[in-house]
Amino acid sequence: MLTVTIAMVIVATAMKLPLPITQAVFGAAIGSGIFQGIPVAAGNVSLVVLSWALTPFAAAAFSFIVSRVLRHRSIGSVGGAVVVYGAITIAASFYTSYSFGANTLGLIMGVVEGDLGWEAAFVLAVAATSFGGLLAGEAVSKTIGERLANLGPQTAFAAQVSGAFTVHLFTQQGIPTSISHAIIGGVSGGGAEKGVSALSRDTAVKLVALWIATPLLSLLMAMLLHAVS
Repeated sequence: MLTVTIAMVIVATAMKLPLPITQAVFGAAIGSGIFQGIPVAAGNVSLVVLSWALTPFAAAAFSFIVSRVLRHRSIGSVGGAVVVYGAITIAASFYTSYSFGANTLGLIMGVVEGDLGWEAAFVLAVAATSFGGLLAGEAVSKTIGERLANLGPQTAFAAQVSGAFTVHLFTQQGIPTSISHAIIGGVSGGGAEKGVSALSRDTAVKLVALWIATPLLSLLMAMLLHAVS
């Protein structure tokens, strides 16, 4: 499962696209289960798949509303707006990190906890996430921040908070939803509030195609690895 997920992440990062890790892990897990004849909880799988479909739309709706409210609460000068929104965006990043950490790190730890133990799984997940972000995260960040929509200070804040809030809602229900879906939905909602022309359709189409392909490819790759091992 981890081999398939890592391979998918490497390919997506090379393409400068944000891979939905939740989808990669779930696809690989289901593929492994099917090959080994392990019963798959169809109800839980359906619930997670439903969360994938709802997450970007929920985040986009929240971001659109937040952006609209903020646009009518304008700050007098451009410099003042940059300072104010820069400060509150940095502050909001703590909430974002909390929400995303609880969801994605919880998912990763759930995969390796049985072999390593909770403490070792936590250290491994945090270290790997940090190094990955520092070494290879810039290209993916530019895809979201520049190619999908033109983010201003207000839009960046709305997208970040809305994406984090959406993930938080699903996390409280114990559902590992896709952070990529939430952030992209948040960015798209904030961009849409500025006008449809703020969205890059080409990048959006590539991302949607990636979302559809990721669980299917992960499932097939996991079954193939089992077959040849």
